[in-house]
Amino acid sequence: MNCGAKLDGLFCSACGQSHKYPRLNLRLWLADAFAGLVSLEAPILRTAIGLTTKPGGMVRRYIDGQRIRFVGPVTYAVHTSALWIASYAAFPLLPPASSTQGAVEAIQRWFLAYGQVLNLGALPAIAAAVWLIFAGSRRTFAEQLALVTYLIGHMFLYRAVLLCARPLVGLSIPALQTADAVLFLIWFAWGWVPTSGYGCG
Repeated sequence: MNCGAKLDGLFCSACGQSHKYPRLNLRLWLADAFAGLVSLEAPILRTAIGLTTKPGGMVRRYIDGQRIRFVGPVTYAVHTSALWIASYAAFPLLPPASSTQGAVEAIQRWFLAYGQVLNLGALPAIAAAVWLIFAGSRRTFAEQLALVTYLIGHMFLYRAVLLCARPLVGLSIPALQTADAVLFLIWFAWGWVPTSGYGCG
């Protein structure tokens, strides 16, 4: 059991852990996996919808204490980064590497493969810059870090959606990059910039 207390019945009297299945079996493993997905589903969908429709308001609610309703910023960024990586694996932007690839193509491949790690690694520096820019907002560095982490995480999500939609609508890579930049700037300006208190909503 989790707490090491002596068992008396189907539940631990100290920590509440179920003792229905004394040994791990495949049925229990699958049930736990499904329960984990279902329990994550509502908060992650609520977070994605909130960040899409009222990004500033959603982040403000999270920072002000409504944390049960939403997925935390790091969890959101990791999940959406994984979705971007899976989307890129399914719909690569560049053809397979050749022995004659040039330096520009090699750099593009490197950024496509490792850019998410760079984005996630740069979060503290970006948050520090935002904290300095909005010093009058009375938001702490940790609150700005949450804001930036949600922002980068949502950027992964909409880039994954654009990448998956590219074959369906026939977007060229330059058109995809333009759509990516335009959508991001519109979403950012609408949702984040209007006030230092975290925008619309």
